[in-house]
Amino acid sequence: MKTTAQMDQAGRLVVPKAFRDALRLRPGDRLRVRTEGDSLVLEPEPVFAETIQAADGWPLLKSRGKHEPLPLSYFHELIDEGREHRHREATDDES
Repeated sequence: MKTTAQMDQAGRLVVPKAFRDALRLRPGDRLRVRTEGDSLVLEPEPVFAETIQAADGWPLLKSRGKHEPLPLSYFHELIDEGREHRHREATDDES
């Protein structure tokens, strides 16, 4: 698959829909960027889990695909999101 994309003034590129669909990319997915000779290479960053919002507002970690070990960084992100959630709740209670 080949196509042309145009970079805007801010240096952004839009990944064409056919490529997003073929690679199952979704908004918010991260791409690794590197050079290879004179080429720019974009690769989807492996994702083992995603954070979802539970009915009570707490973030939950949902496994994606095979049940592979989750990197420690995902747990740190989940802890940070929990802290932010508690801070928002405390701030709302004070209002």
